[in-house]
Amino acid sequence: MTSNHEIDLDPATRTSLEFDEVLEDICGEARTAPGRERVLGVVPTADPAEAGERVALASEVAVYLVAHGKLVPGTQPDPRPALALLAIEDARPIPRELRDLASVLAFGADLRRRVEAAIADDGRFGRVGALVGGIPDLGSAASDVLRSIEPDGRIGDGASPALGRIRREAARVGGRLRSMLEGVLRSPRTGAAVQDDFVTQRNGRFVVPVRSDAHGAVRGIVHGSSSSGATA
Repeated sequence: MTSNHEIDLDPATRTSLEFDEVLEDICGEARTAPGRERVLGVVPTADPAEAGERVALASEVAVYLVAHGKLVPGTQPDPRPALALLAIEDARPIPRELRDLASVLAFGADLRRRVEAAIADDGRFGRVGALVGGIPDLGSAASDVLRSIEPDGRIGDGASPALGRIRREAARVGGRLRSMLEGVLRSPRTGAAVQDDFVTQRNGRFVVPVRSDAHGAVRGIVHGSSSSGATA
């Protein structure tokens, strides 16, 4: 909340009033990174009406907390990295950051509904309602993103029918490849050249560990070697 009546406190006055220490204490209750920055950026006002409105809002929020619990019960992710990318034309958001943004949007929509329900219930909290009234209801779009992107940032199989189908086919083909290579491990013709009896991966490719002095016994491509050079 800013106005032309803001007081620009000099450093000595801020120190005498312990103004920054108070803001730091309040910051400990913030649940979002932008919220913490907003608290640290608070400037006192010389306008009695504005000061009174700030006090009235704080008092109303306190009453709301007692009656309905915290407005933001848990820490929310920072949506700003995704917003910064979305502001760039043709930029591709990172899935994890996009999920963070969707989480905040979904929570915001829920917060607005909860406050509006509290106001409808007993007619109080008009100031709190005005505070959250500008939050857009993007819960449906956010839910689509949350269903499509896993918490670790991986695009889920259910993001689209085509993606699910491709991944199932990839898993089936991968299973066939692994079975074929396990056959190489068990084959009497090549088994003696195999260093270990398991299939592994190197740079996303299925590989079998073969003794370097006998890799000619197994047809294929050498994708790498062990640090000792004994295994290809």
